[in-house]
Amino acid sequence: MARMPALDHLLTTLQLRVDVASRAQLHAGWSVGEHELPCNKIYFPYKGAGGYTLDGVRHELAPGQVALLPIHHANACWHDPEQPYEKIWIHFEARVMGLVDLFEVIPCPPPLDCRGDEDLRRMLEAMVAEYRAPTPYQTLALNGLLAQALARILRKAEAQPAARAAGKGAAKAAAPGDVVLRGPGDRIGSVLQHIAANFAKDLTLEDLAEVVHLHPTYFSNTFRKATGMAPMAFVQRFRVERAKGMLASTDLPVMDVAAKVGFADPYHFSRVFKKMTGTSPSAYQDSVRKTTGRA
Repeated sequence: MARMPALDHLLTTLQLRVDVASRAQLHAGWSVGEHELPCNKIYFPYKGAGGYTLDGVRHELAPGQVALLPIHHANACWHDPEQPYEKIWIHFEARVMGLVDLFEVIPCPPPLDCRGDEDLRRMLEAMVAEYRAPTPYQTLALNGLLAQALARILRKAEAQPAARAAGKGAAKAAAPGDVVLRGPGDRIGSVLQHIAANFAKDLTLEDLAEVVHLHPTYFSNTFRKATGMAPMAFVQRFRVERAKGMLASTDLPVMDVAAKVGFADPYHFSRVFKKMTGTSPSAYQDSVRKTTGRA
């Protein structure tokens, strides 16, 4: 199996949901006072002048630029009443393993210049069209378009060193493909990166706490508050998610898969797997093989 970077290990578990996708010209008096964002947002203005603040930092947002606004951060928005915005806005949820918000794991970039990026514009417009005219499998279509748009925006951010360095928690410019992770207090994201890169090893609570130089008890409480899970329970869940991927995409025996995801005892692996998924590893693999015709 080819080596997968730590970030991609995490993103295999990303769950997306589009809540709103709309395009309109805003009225001249439109503004939004400072509040805590209840969801992640994408803003893409076509014309007008204005901007937003994020955690007290002011950003201008010109037509053709794209802004990503992360959930739970302080935000306010405005525009020039003489040049009202016409824009697309997407409200969405994005969680790693259904637990951790995406922008607690990767930097949220400042506004990006996307003028001339017709592919991105078409993706955003397609989301609006899909949202306005519900059809069967709308959720699949919206989530697929959102995934493509996010990948395009984040790749564009990664290719711009100034944007990478400006991301909160990015202490130094990263090499291409080496995304700087972050989390509450620049901590949880670093631990998630460590888990994703070392999940096959014999990780302990003390190992994880040492990554961010915290006492194990304090670290455990901080991690649980951010993710809703104890650190080692998160490790087990991540290992099972990786095992599901291996069982679905390879013909490796269950014993080998167990070893590759960090379980020294294949019987313990089988018990944990069944507890989390409701089926045994072998039954899961057989089911996938039958579904894909590899039986």
